Amino acid sequence: MKKIIGEEKGITLLALVILIIVLGILVSVATVSGVESINSAKLTRFTSEMEQMQTEVNELYEQVQNGNIQSNSIGKDISYSQDIVNQANIVFTSSASGITNRDGYRYYDESTLNSLGVEDMQQTFFVNIEERSVVSFEGLEYEGTTYYTLEQLPDSLYNVEYNDKNTGKPSITGTKVDNISNNKWRITIEGINYSGNIDKWEVKYKLQGSDYESTSDNLSFVVDNYGTYEIYVQNGDVMSDTIAVKIDTPTRAITKPNKATAQISSTQPESDGSIKEIIHQTHSDGTIDFSKCKWVYNTTSTEIGTDESLYTGGNLTSQDQEITLKPSETGVHYLHILTVDTNGNKIETIIRPMAFEVTTVNSQGTVLQGAEYQITDATGKAVTTSTGATTVTSDNNGKCYLLFNQEEDSTTYKLNITNVPSGYASIPASLEVDILNNTVINEAQNDASNLITSNINEYGIIQATVTYTNETTELP
Repeated sequence: MKKIIGEEKGITLLALVILIIVLGILVSVATVSGVESINSAKLTRFTSEMEQMQTEVNELYEQVQNGNIQSNSIGKDISYSQDIVNQANIVFTSSASGITNRDGYRYYDESTLNSLGVEDMQQTFFVNIEERSVVSFEGLEYEGTTYYTLEQLPDSLYNVEYNDKNTGKPSITGTKVDNISNNKWRITIEGINYSGNIDKWEVKYKLQGSDYESTSDNLSFVVDNYGTYEIYVQNGDVMSDTIAVKIDTPTRAITKPNKATAQISSTQPESDGSIKEIIHQTHSDGTIDFSKCKWVYNTTSTEIGTDESLYTGGNLTSQDQEITLKPSETGVHYLHILTVDTNGNKIETIIRPMAFEVTTVNSQGTVLQGAEYQITDATGKAVTTSTGATTVTSDNNGKCYLLFNQEEDSTTYKLNITNVPSGYASIPASLEVDILNNTVINEAQNDASNLITSNINEYGIIQATVTYTNETTELP
């Protein structure tokens, strides 16, 4: 058969065109796939770092609440540099992060993160510890939108998919209420029981009787009205039952009154070992029930509990009340105070009165006046005695008394000579006492004179005799 001229060339050209089109499609698909892969990696990194930073901020919040740190001691103020200010002006807008109040936020740069032990971060952050809020400094640009917080991410990007038929209904397992100011309370959802894989919940809440329902993207939120709050959590179609949290007084979150304090008002113990103390009891809102506050003075060094029948010493009927502490038996005695508030909350305070009785004599046994002493605690800090001073001076009978209450963290005390009477040798000496074991650890001595001798009497009073040597006496 005769070939048509040009037929072979036409077929070849058509094949080439088809090949080019196919290759173009493949390149396009590969390019889109590559871009999506890069964007997915950036999203994963963004969410991972934001979650890691949120965990760190939650821990910092607990330290702030416990008084271990101050929130403004970490990071840099936003006004630290113009670059930070400029970026803050972009981020803290309703159209960007949705957060318009930048008060309390500080900038956490790389050096701040490293100081916290947070390393290998590609981001830096604006952080408000009090609100437990984490905001990305530069944000994540994803499919034409820039996100600065985890809460802004669509559910399809942030949450793990769940399977309804295997999960059941979620339930709130616990809540906590903290009184953060006179008219503000922080409600925190402490646990959610759900068998599905949902990491992010939306909290819905409203004051009972109100038609207005509020939404929080965090499990912790602040309210400013008394009453009962109806609360539930939700993620798409997954919704928990409603629970009720009641806030009926400003002290709802305060579980106990403050520990009581005491100040020894005696200047010296009586012959029977008794001393006088002024007891001061407080509550953050002043709601002490003085009809139920009591005390007892006994030899028990550990807590006896809050059973009112155990406090047989008497009632404490006013905020500041002077009582006489008289030992009921031999041994070291402890004051136990039971403070009760009007909500029925109780707390026990244990106070150990300390009494040093110092007798000053010379080597011939004659009493000396003008010797000066002080007590220091385990850290070397001078203790303020019942007289309001840190030093006491022996009187014309050669006596002086140093009375005070044990400090919470100190278990040893030292009696120090701070001034020697005129005409007597200035020989360093001190007496150290272990109050946990009620024993003298050591007495400073000298070959020429036993400078300090001591004992602890039946009432726990530490009795010391300090002997001075005339400076004209030759010492070895």
